[in-house]
Amino acid sequence: GNLLANSPTVVVVWDAASQTSPTGFRGIDRATGEELWVSDTMLSDQSGNMVGRSPAAVLDEVMAVPTGSTITAIDMPTGAVLWQSPQLDDPAAADGTIVGSRRASGAPTVAAIDAASGEERWTAPGSASYGDLLAVGDGVIVVMDAGENRGLDLIAYDLSSGVERWQVTQTSHL
Repeated sequence: GNLLANSPTVVVVWDAASQTSPTGFRGIDRATGEELWVSDTMLSDQSGNMVGRSPAAVLDEVMAVPTGSTITAIDMPTGAVLWQSPQLDDPAAADGTIVGSRRASGAPTVAAIDAASGEERWTAPGSASYGDLLAVGDGVIVVMDAGENRGLDLIAYDLSSGVERWQVTQTSHL
């Protein structure tokens, strides 16, 4: 299998032979190589984005994976499902928050989910760059401007509140 996520104690692998059909995944003890669990949850990345990183977001011992119309949080040591929330494309994690993009009806948005509870904290206009978020961490997420009339190119949102911290016109292509 291919590496899906890792923590200090667990490595999670999946069969990525087909990015379009759902596949299972399993947790392996990092120190011994012993299989700890096999998930009944099927990973299903329907974003259509082919990025050079795993489709999972990891925060401490919690892994959030796309599962079709939802995103599912898995406890890495046990494989237990912690919560499910509405779908996010290309999730990333930082500062107690799972973030990702959505392309439902209308303009693209970014959304932030509390990593502990699965509750959605906020949504805001913005999109990923070529299918991946630009930067997540140190309390912010930086995304491309999703509005045609704003005249801005990059926007930074506060991860905990969704409040816009800054905006800037980009001078080169990302």
